[in-house]
Amino acid sequence: MKRRLSTLAATLLIALLGLSAAPALAATESGSINCSAGGGKVGVRAEQQRLGALSATVNGSTLFSVNGYYHYSKTSLVSSGNWSASSNTLLYSGTYAWCQGGIG
Repeated sequence: MKRRLSTLAATLLIALLGLSAAPALAATESGSINCSAGGGKVGVRAEQQRLGALSATVNGSTLFSVNGYYHYSKTSLVSSGNWSASSNTLLYSGTYAWCQGGIG
């Protein structure tokens, strides 16, 4: 019986250590935007709670990928499409896309 409990405890400890070593999952915010009516370009702003990797894409292409910023924004060269931003500690309230330039 003691041997079974020791084996069970060792197995449980290994499982718990494996879970704590798992990488953090990145939080993602995304959407679509169309700025073509006014001639504008898609801009994306992303914000995170702690310093780490922060990135954004527009139409599947990387718009920015930075480290060491709490928030970062950049305007793309396209006028519409799907955007996404990700970070391990992404702040959804500070992450969004907008239309830069153009008329109206």
